[in-house]
Amino acid sequence: MDSKGNMYYTVDKSTWNSLSASLKDFALGDFSGSGLFGIAGITNSGDIYLMPSVGSGWSKLPGLLNTIVTGDFDGNGVADLAGLDVYGNIWYTTDFKIWKGTVGNLSQLISIDLNGDNKSELAGINSKGEIWTTKDLITWERVPGMMSLLKSADLDGNGTGDLIGLDAAGNMWQSTDLKTWMNIPGSLANF
Repeated sequence: MDSKGNMYYTVDKSTWNSLSASLKDFALGDFSGSGLFGIAGITNSGDIYLMPSVGSGWSKLPGLLNTIVTGDFDGNGVADLAGLDVYGNIWYTTDFKIWKGTVGNLSQLISIDLNGDNKSELAGINSKGEIWTTKDLITWERVPGMMSLLKSADLDGNGTGDLIGLDAAGNMWQSTDLKTWMNIPGSLANF
């Protein structure tokens, strides 16, 4: 994506092709189960678009979002979508037609497999910096600590997602048990 929000892709790592879209946020996933990645994106006005595989053309989805993430929330091997609206309300869809809301209000949202069941769950940070996770897309649990930025990865190789956070002072932390945080040496402004 360039500074104007125009999207480009390459299949040969040398030629870049335009996707004829101007987006403020996007996420990648296998939306068709074909093994090919597609793009879900949000325009500046919040409209949601889906390109099931790169180059296949855009379809407008119902709803308005401010941010978007992908994950397999129903465990069927196909990417689903979740996002936040401009008020921080949390929404997800497994069929790209009906958006379901879940309780809570966040300023950042990530997708993560917290329990190793091959289904994605959600985690996020609210406007106070509090960290929240849900394993069932209904009930949210508070994780100790305060962060200004949150990411996920399987840091310990056990098949479940772990959290990596950046606090307000730029210190990086990791949690592999969602209870305790271990400092990662060094300080970053952003990662």
